[in-house]
Amino acid sequence: MEWRRKRGARRGLFHLLGEPGDAGGLAEAGEATCRRAARLGARAFIVMRIRAEQLEPGFLAGLLAPCRRSSIAIFYDPGSPRRLPGSGVAEGVSIKVYEGGGVGEGASHAEVVQRSSWGFFQPPLPGDVVVVAFLGGSPVASAYYNPVSRNIDYGVHVVRGMWRRGLGSLLLGRVLELAGPGGPVSVVRVLRGRPLSGSDKRALLFYRSHSPLGALAVCEAVCGEG
Repeated sequence: MEWRRKRGARRGLFHLLGEPGDAGGLAEAGEATCRRAARLGARAFIVMRIRAEQLEPGFLAGLLAPCRRSSIAIFYDPGSPRRLPGSGVAEGVSIKVYEGGGVGEGASHAEVVQRSSWGFFQPPLPGDVVVVAFLGGSPVASAYYNPVSRNIDYGVHVVRGMWRRGLGSLLLGRVLELAGPGGPVSVVRVLRGRPLSGSDKRALLFYRSHSPLGALAVCEAVCGEG
């Protein structure tokens, strides 16, 4: 596969592994894929299926240890029952959906949330719908939903001072409701380090707690290094 970036095209060879079992199986597949990728002048990637119960930071940290970098695409059925936040959190919280000409206004609210949650801001992608939760008139949680790809671009964010109060659950539920029938909805988490960072662990536990169908992991193999 070839994809284009600002600095030019890149090539990647993707090996579909199924369920890897353990880090040893992944490392072995990575070595074989590296050899084939080297002949093509490409980078080597392994794609594997992760069961819902395996979306646990300790398991994934061990499994993905052989990877240079990795990401997880988690899938939800919008029609399936899921965990709901406690009744108290919904009091005073309103959720607004911004689309079309209103996306710019929604993005300005999402920026407040992301800078508190992430420390930086990613604007919505073309076609994204912006979903924002407000409490007392202030934005406290946000997400971007793309109705074409059915992906929650950049994930669900909650302002730092309001973590673990059910706002993320409330917003995820609203996004899945917005998506409606038509296939699974995905959210991708890029795992930024080895071992997993605290933010990666929190995100994985959050997404796991809302009854996902399962996930796909993409691992970039470490090639040509001892």
